[in-house]
Amino acid sequence: MSEISELERRITAALDRIARDVDVLAARPAVAESTAESDSEQGADQAPSDAVETAAEAAATAEELATLKQQLEDEKLANQQLEERLKSLRLKLDKKDAEAELAMSDLKTSMAELDGALQALRQSSAELRGSSVALRQGAAAGVSDPEAINAAMAAELAALQAERQAEAAEGGAILTAMEPLLTRAEEKEQA
Repeated sequence: MSEISELERRITAALDRIARDVDVLAARPAVAESTAESDSEQGADQAPSDAVETAAEAAATAEELATLKQQLEDEKLANQQLEERLKSLRLKLDKKDAEAELAMSDLKTSMAELDGALQALRQSSAELRGSSVALRQGAAAGVSDPEAINAAMAAELAALQAERQAEAAEGGAILTAMEPLLTRAEEKEQA
């Protein structure tokens, strides 16, 4: 992001320099015209050395004009290069934003799966506690109820399955969160 700001600052500075140079160039012909008019009014009274000075000034002005035109072309080229670089950086930024949104979507999905698995674990744990209470009451009464034992075993099995699903969902969520970090680390190593 700081590269984009730096490029925008450089483009603005280049355009400002171009505008100043164009203003200087625009002012030069007006000065040359006013000098030519004053020279024609003074007419033949001027010495030949004034003509030599005027020719030297015209040559210097032409040389300066050529230099300024070259600088203008150089600035235009630099400006074009900076604009291309800015486009490239914006494309990269857009790509990174899209990747971040995709990673966030994946993370939200993983978290939803983890939440569902945890809810199932809580429910099966509640069923297991209920079965355990029924078994304890049967044991306290001295009665052995085979259906209560079967229900307790089924609840325990469901609790174990829900626990494994929660662990798998938790691992998936951790992996989803780690993937972007690992990808960036690999890119840095390759660079």
